Amino acid sequence: MLKVYRDPLYNMITFDRNKDKIIIDLIDTREVQRLKRIRQLGFSWFTFHGAEHSRFAHSIGATHLAKRIIEIMKENKKHAVSPDLIDQMEEYRNLILCSALLHDIGHGPFSHVIERFSAMKHEGWSNKIIMDKTSEVNRVLASYDEKLPEQIRDVITKVFRPQHITKIISSQLDVDRIDYLLRDSLMTGVSYGRFDLEWLLHSLRIGKVSGQTEIGFDLRKGRYIAEEFIIARYSMYNQVYYHKTTRGVEILFEKLIKRLLDVIDNKKIAKKLEFIPSAFVKLIKREELSVEEYLSLDDSVVFFIVNRLAYSDIDTILKDLSQRLLNRRLFKCVEIDDQDFPLTFFLEKMKELNDKAWGKGYDPALLKNQNLRRNRKVEI
Repeated sequence: MLKVYRDPLYNMITFDRNKDKIIIDLIDTREVQRLKRIRQLGFSWFTFHGAEHSRFAHSIGATHLAKRIIEIMKENKKHAVSPDLIDQMEEYRNLILCSALLHDIGHGPFSHVIERFSAMKHEGWSNKIIMDKTSEVNRVLASYDEKLPEQIRDVITKVFRPQHITKIISSQLDVDRIDYLLRDSLMTGVSYGRFDLEWLLHSLRIGKVSGQTEIGFDLRKGRYIAEEFIIARYSMYNQVYYHKTTRGVEILFEKLIKRLLDVIDNKKIAKKLEFIPSAFVKLIKREELSVEEYLSLDDSVVFFIVNRLAYSDIDTILKDLSQRLLNRRLFKCVEIDDQDFPLTFFLEKMKELNDKAWGKGYDPALLKNQNLRRNRKVEI
């Protein structure tokens, strides 16, 4: 009997109700279900309106790919250079699939965006959640094998041996990157991230390179798919992940949080900000949070805060920044692309922009993000 998950990228993702029961049980935990409330691409939906997909969808997709890689490697075992390495993949099948499913479980609101304010990166939170004996994920893992939580932690921190088990989850050619390039390309509506997935999977090989176990391509079959994969990754970063509009939204959100930090300790204002969950205040102040507190935060919680600030008179700057975020009234970019301009030109340009902001009654510190490297954009 199969458990079926309909997916916009792979159509039908299936897990065997007996062989893959641990995966089905993990999917139903509160920690994994929380990923449905965290967007995969942070604020990219301001730029690409279809980019509303979640970390949950990506995690299911990565697990599906990990299962397929194990199956394809097993089918091609008789032609393998190192069949013993493929035997180890089958031996560690549950570990590989569980690690693929849980590799992003520690992401906070808006994925990587909130990490600028957090004292711990998402990988650290993933490990804390997996190792926390009060979490449903930990209880499910331990019920199958007491060693699993620690082993998954080691995979995420890239210290697990044998090494190729980790590289299926995190390397230059892993299930994480394969899924997010294809999924993000589909959901944003661009074609940059597309490549021949079936040929990629059937060209994968595992073996030793300079004494290190590596996952790579069959040189005879995989040369062109390797090029296609690299170009897809480069193009997605250049055209989607680093899009100037998305960067502008992130800067706006950053200014909003910094302003909130400025006023939140004001005793006259603090009473009016009691609607903000204490867990979120701790997060942006880089204070220690419990796993339970961290898991209470997701995209919807943060947008509730922004919505309340947008329609309150607590602080005019907070209100303006919040309304800009809610209604997509974003700051624009001033493009400075000529490589022939000296650094002094950039400094003069920034001073000019600052003076204009002050002249209109704005504090430039709330409007600009200085980036004085050549051939870059200065965003205000």
